[in-house]
Amino acid sequence: MWRCLLEHRDPTHCSRSHRQEKPFPAADLIERAADVQLKEAQPLVIAPREMPWNLIHLRNLTQLAEAGARIAPPVPAWYGQPQSLDDMVDFMVQRTLDLFGYDLAPLRRWQGAVEGAQKLS
Repeated sequence: MWRCLLEHRDPTHCSRSHRQEKPFPAADLIERAADVQLKEAQPLVIAPREMPWNLIHLRNLTQLAEAGARIAPPVPAWYGQPQSLDDMVDFMVQRTLDLFGYDLAPLRRWQGAVEGAQKLS
C-alpha cells in the first residue's frame, strides 16, 4: 500500500512499496490522485524516504520522472549552514513547498562558495 502525504492532490512523501506500484494502474485514492496530477499536467512531487535504492526503485522513479513527476528526496543542504535539526527540517520543507510554487518563507539559495569553507587540496 502507498503511504503518501496527500495535500491539494499532490502526493509527496512516499514509501518504497508505493513507488513500486505507481507506474501501473491506480489501485487506491492516492494512486488515482497521482495519476490525475500527471494526466492534467499538474505538479506531482515524489519525495522518496528510504535508502538505499535498488535498481527497481530507480527504474520506477525514472518512469515517474519521464511521466512528468518531480523527484525530490528530502535531503538536507549544508550550504545553508544549519545550526540545528529544526533548521535542516525547515529547509527541506521549504524546498519541497518551493517545488509547488509556494513561497512561505525566505529560502537561502545556493550562491557559490560557503563562507569559511576550507578548500580540499
